[in-house]
Amino acid sequence: MDVMKSKTLLPALVLGGLITAPAAMATERADLFGVGLSMTLGEDDRDDKVALSGRYWLSEQTGVQGSVYYRDDSEWWYEATTYELAVKGIFAPVVREHSRLMLSLEAGYANVDLEYDSKWGKQDRNADGWFVYPAIGAEFTLSSLPQLGLNIEIGYKYTKFDRTIEYDNNSLSYSDSGTENQGILGAVGVIYYF
Repeated sequence: MDVMKSKTLLPALVLGGLITAPAAMATERADLFGVGLSMTLGEDDRDDKVALSGRYWLSEQTGVQGSVYYRDDSEWWYEATTYELAVKGIFAPVVREHSRLMLSLEAGYANVDLEYDSKWGKQDRNADGWFVYPAIGAEFTLSSLPQLGLNIEIGYKYTKFDRTIEYDNNSLSYSDSGTENQGILGAVGVIYYF
């Protein structure tokens, strides 16, 4: 089993279990605001980012979320910092007592900043872009701690950058031409509602 399949297996299994769980009365979430942390998991290690998010439920079935994603990657010859700012719309077609199935669409701004050592001294390169990420996911709570939401999702992310920056194992390529990245991405996280 390759790395991507193993990273997305857990989100897919949990999501399948939540969809097939018996129906019950919905937990009240309307007008609640929550703050949480999550971790994205993708095909490439550079897809693995930590996110700080704020989520607000407008009603029992619709919500909005703002997120800041961050990743710092370094080796002896370079340091790469990635951050993304995103807004997500959420729709929950299935709401149960301790779980909800969620469909979401996230869009945002992405930035990569790379500093590296070269024979001409320290160099700096960066690329800006945007992304869109439709996903299916689930949130569930424990009956003893209903303020804590455990989240899982899987989707397809498309990112477009204004420049191309590729780096790994002592090699670097940089170009002023744009580049596109796309692939399956999963995420797991926790959110606390006030």
